[in-house]
Amino acid sequence: MSSGGSSGNSDSDMTLEEYHTSDEIQPSNNSRKGNYSISDPSQNPWQSTALPGQQNPSSSHSSTQIPSNPHTAQYPLRSWPQNMPQTPPPNVDQAMGLDHDTTPRAPSGMPFNPQMQQPPSPTFQQSKRRKRDQPHSVPQPPGVEMLKDLFDSQTSAFRDICKTLQGTTINMLQKQTETTVELLKKQDEKADAILKKQDEKMDKMADHLHQQTQILGTIGETLGMQSGKNPERQRGGTSVNDRGATPQGRNFRGFAQSDAEGHKGDSEESPQQKPPPFSYARKKQNTRSGQVKHRPAEELKNKEMIRDWLNEIMGGRNLLEENVTQDEAATFAQQFKSNPLARPCGATPEEFRYWIAGGPRSEWNKGASYVFVEILQKKKLVAQVDTETRAALREAFLVRLKTLHKYWLQNRNMQEDDVKDPKQALKRWQRKNTLFQQRREVILALRPLVRYVKVFDELGVAGMSSDEEDPGMRKPRIRYIIQEPRWRSAEVKNWVRLLDYTHLEGRCSNEGGNFGFTRGAPPRLRVDNSDKTSNRKYVAGLPSNFYDAQWLEAQEPGWSKGGSGFVNELICPQKPMQLSFPPELLKVLHEREYPNA
Repeated sequence: MSSGGSSGNSDSDMTLEEYHTSDEIQPSNNSRKGNYSISDPSQNPWQSTALPGQQNPSSSHSSTQIPSNPHTAQYPLRSWPQNMPQTPPPNVDQAMGLDHDTTPRAPSGMPFNPQMQQPPSPTFQQSKRRKRDQPHSVPQPPGVEMLKDLFDSQTSAFRDICKTLQGTTINMLQKQTETTVELLKKQDEKADAILKKQDEKMDKMADHLHQQTQILGTIGETLGMQSGKNPERQRGGTSVNDRGATPQGRNFRGFAQSDAEGHKGDSEESPQQKPPPFSYARKKQNTRSGQVKHRPAEELKNKEMIRDWLNEIMGGRNLLEENVTQDEAATFAQQFKSNPLARPCGATPEEFRYWIAGGPRSEWNKGASYVFVEILQKKKLVAQVDTETRAALREAFLVRLKTLHKYWLQNRNMQEDDVKDPKQALKRWQRKNTLFQQRREVILALRPLVRYVKVFDELGVAGMSSDEEDPGMRKPRIRYIIQEPRWRSAEVKNWVRLLDYTHLEGRCSNEGGNFGFTRGAPPRLRVDNSDKTSNRKYVAGLPSNFYDAQWLEAQEPGWSKGGSGFVNELICPQKPMQLSFPPELLKVLHEREYPNA
């Protein structure tokens, strides 16, 4: 029970006797709660008007005191009304009449009281009071929901951050792993390259050592056989290693064995000795038989070693270049007469010079032979050798100079004859230069020909054909007769002719129906004459198809198989290059009826 209910029922602690003794119940302050008094029968819903013939007796109830129950003492008893109905309610049929079809109606004397209410029970509390006594529900503050939402958002953000950090960390680890793998690969490649270079150096050193011991053994054996100081050696009685002139090694057994086999079975000294494997001091014997005499393979191999050593010392310089003047050679010749051990140049590869025009036996070249041996020892191409071996190396150097001098003379003879009139020579060179520039412009103007610019520049002005005036022509129109270089191939000749025809087409004009040329000097009229050729100097290092095949074969027979002759050492033909021309332009030139188009 609520406190409101107990406080509102202070007047209801009355007994039933008090209700009966009271004639009239006055409405109390709590009449709105159901406590009311009955003073008028019409106010009592259970007290109806008596029917005709009936009386409403007075109250026959006696005062009865309701004993108090200790168990219900805390619940106060409600007062019942004093004037309770004395008779039961009338019969419905009697009140409504005997006609059952009529609508039930209330008596006319009864006042209209639409509120029919049963008296409340002493222990009953109205739901209205209960609802009023209940405390009002207070809405919860929004802070809890806000904290919950904030916690959820922070959890989601933290989860996203963790995922991002996890992905970033994985990417960083992958990148670091890839970088480490690449670094390890590069280090492995560098290590492999270093090891490869070291292996190559070791191989080169082994080859040099092999060549050095081989040539020294051969030179020492040859000198011993030629000297005559040891007759037993010439008869094959002793070997070179007994004198210690050459180093020990199995590479020289072949030379000693071949020498011994040459004298095998000769009990007495033969009047004719077998030629040594190679010799620089002994003259070549005349062959009386019709068979071709070949030099021994070992001699050719030793000469090849001398060529390689000289090329290494020269460092790529031109072997036929004149590095010594006539005055320098004459001055050193006077010094060499008084001091045969004088040196004409420094003992370094940069200062080393020989006189190509003076011949192999000139004083300058004899002094240069000593410098040649000293450089070989400084570069460790040969070991410390005795006097006889050094003399053999000097002799081999002079023989090499003899070959180079022969090539130098051939090269000099192939040059054009000196022109007596310098002005005429200048005009000829200017015409060749103009021809070169015109052809080069055509190559640059046509896209399919641009790839030939480099090789055409290597051909240069020296590779252009010269011309001379035709004495049968009169001025102002002069015709020039072409002089083709003898060394140039017909393929190059026909290809550059197409360039000339293309340039001529660009100069032609047909303005106003009149044929003519564009502004400038008219093109020169050049006539091909295959009978006249030029002996001027060749251009080295061009593709092999740029040279005339017969001319190359005449300079060095069998040059294509390799060798150390004039073609392979000085001309140095390169890999052939195919020469092509745009087919559309070639068709136009053919329609214009150009020769060889």
